[in-house]
Amino acid sequence: MKSISGRVGGGFYGYDINCSIDSSKIIGRIGGKIIGKNVDLTYGNGSISGRIGGAVIGNNLEGNYSEDSFTGRIGGSVIGNDISINGKEYFTGRVGGQVIGFDVNLQGENGRLTGRLGGSVVGVDVNINYPEDFPPILAAVLAAITYFTFLEDRRKASSSGRK
Repeated sequence: MKSISGRVGGGFYGYDINCSIDSSKIIGRIGGKIIGKNVDLTYGNGSISGRIGGAVIGNNLEGNYSEDSFTGRIGGSVIGNDISINGKEYFTGRVGGQVIGFDVNLQGENGRLTGRLGGSVVGVDVNINYPEDFPPILAAVLAAITYFTFLEDRRKASSSGRK
């Protein structure tokens, strides 16, 4: 089975990506063994759907993609965030709204995705390896939802008093 792996964020602040990929499923984990979320996504025929996290605590992901665009949503229809990413080798877009959200600026080629999520000051670097026959747009989506999950977990930790 093929895999997608790497890091979104630095050594201390960030999440690992470790997922297995076949022709229609992405299964694995983002984050570490203790702090992180399970990934269970089904993709094909231009759509992707599934869950990031567990059955009770987590987010649904629904979206449509082509070789050069993705539009979708993470979370529910009321409490959720839109995702819009465009590009074939250079991916740009946005997760969330204009005020609360982050930019996507990534480059994917030869099975490697690099770049930045968020801004130049507040944001994280991306370094992910994926199979060359895997849609690069979906590698960019997986990076974006990893950063979204990292930010969501940090917000929950800071509002509960944990650091």
